[in-house]
Amino acid sequence: MKISHLLFLALLFSNCSKELLFPLENGYAIFNPEAPKGYATVTEYNHDDLLTGEGQYSLYPNGKPTTLKKGHWTYYHDNGQLKSKGTYKIGSYTECCTVGPCEQLYNYKFGDWEYYYPNGQLRTKGSYEETNLHIDTCLLYTSPSPRD
Repeated sequence: MKISHLLFLALLFSNCSKELLFPLENGYAIFNPEAPKGYATVTEYNHDDLLTGEGQYSLYPNGKPTTLKKGHWTYYHDNGQLKSKGTYKIGSYTECCTVGPCEQLYNYKFGDWEYYYPNGQLRTKGSYEETNLHIDTCLLYTSPSPRD
């Protein structure tokens, strides 16, 4: 049985641990909601139980995790070498929902980032700047009726 399955069962039946398992598209994350208010420290793993990233997720007001990354993050290649590191921030946009405009959140890279080759050598450095923190994608207009 894979380590991830054993880990899932251990976390499921353990009342002592404050760490929780959170499924991701390409693996899973273990997060600790005891981090600074509104955030959880996170360790991400792929389906082969290899460490892929470390950082923080934002939490919903009820304490459940989102997949919105915030603050400093570090990513790793499958061989364990550093892959990239940098900072995330959270932005928003307005979307047209069935009940009208609603706000959606997203995370984005900000500031200085470094990227590394699998052998650990620095590949490149870059800097991300904020240009627009809120995007309004909902156009409110009245269109003419096809019968007019």
